[in-house]
Amino acid sequence: MARIVFHVGMGKTGTTSLQRALGGAGAALGEQKARYLGMWFERLGAGYEGFAGLRALARADAAEQQALAERFAAGLLAEAAASGVETFVHSNESIFERAAALTPFFERLAARMPVGVVAYLRPPREWLPSAFAQWGVWHKTQPGPVPDFATLAGKLIRTYDAITVWPQVAGVELVVRRFGRDTEIVADFGAAAGLALPAEPTRHQTRAEPAEMVLRGLYNDRFQGPVMPGQFNATVLKAVRTPVPSVARMAALTEDREGLEAIVARKRDTFAFIEARFGIDMLGEPPPAPDPVPDPEAAGPADGGDRDESGPRDESGDRDARLIDFLVELTLAQSIRITRLERTVEGLSQALAERDAGEAGDGEH
Repeated sequence: MARIVFHVGMGKTGTTSLQRALGGAGAALGEQKARYLGMWFERLGAGYEGFAGLRALARADAAEQQALAERFAAGLLAEAAASGVETFVHSNESIFERAAALTPFFERLAARMPVGVVAYLRPPREWLPSAFAQWGVWHKTQPGPVPDFATLAGKLIRTYDAITVWPQVAGVELVVRRFGRDTEIVADFGAAAGLALPAEPTRHQTRAEPAEMVLRGLYNDRFQGPVMPGQFNATVLKAVRTPVPSVARMAALTEDREGLEAIVARKRDTFAFIEARFGIDMLGEPPPAPDPVPDPEAAGPADGGDRDESGPRDESGDRDARLIDFLVELTLAQSIRITRLERTVEGLSQALAERDAGEAGDGEH
């Protein structure tokens, strides 16, 4: 009999990378008589598409969920009989915390066909900062200003409670894996599900650098309601190059004098000719002392004091320096857009003025 394996998250455990890999592994899955169903429950019919459909399923009463599970299983088993598929795979991290709400659905589904559930748990000291950055700053999901860490983390920590419910869902084969910084999620899930999946070369939705997170927080904090990441991208980053160039690197580049003496020495004969023929000594002055060149990889403290190389890296200083990088780039890009807009408006104003003058002249004849 065909089986179905649900990857249920939790969130911020490589789920996007896994879903991208599953979505692109159609041929490899087909060779293993497997098929990826995607993230949602549109097979249940109208009203169950997308995230809103998942919420509708979770809010349905037990009888409705059981009827929907019967419909879902019947469709999958018919598809398996027609195509030879032996394993269906479904992935959605939002299912993890809805274990209690979806228990009637999963229990009835497990009565009709084998159901596996694969969940990943990330240690809280790693997960909470990542989750706070994702749902508190990057995508502000809460109303009001950007919350402080303790407030939002105090709510997010409840997510772990769902793992106490999953073992109680009757008939489901539960596999729980630890997710760490070095976990190769695609290979690990493949092993858990009994499938060989092509590696996904790129990790998706990795955390932005601190300077960008500060800017996003400042922007999102202006709005009372939730703010999607795309709003910041379209409003602020529209004309910004990616990656943002480093001001420190450019400063070092413009002040760089390395190799000056060797380059001058190549034309020593020419300079000797100038001195002999015109009496102008081009090389008599000692070379100027070089200005201190900032090291883009080891920027010193903001007050210009000596950097203590024996101590820990000043991450806040690095963040502040990169924040300046972003602000400079944003200012330049916005200045260019404003200048172009001003020129366009000036041209239109002039054209309108000339037209009005022409119409006035015609009226006088």
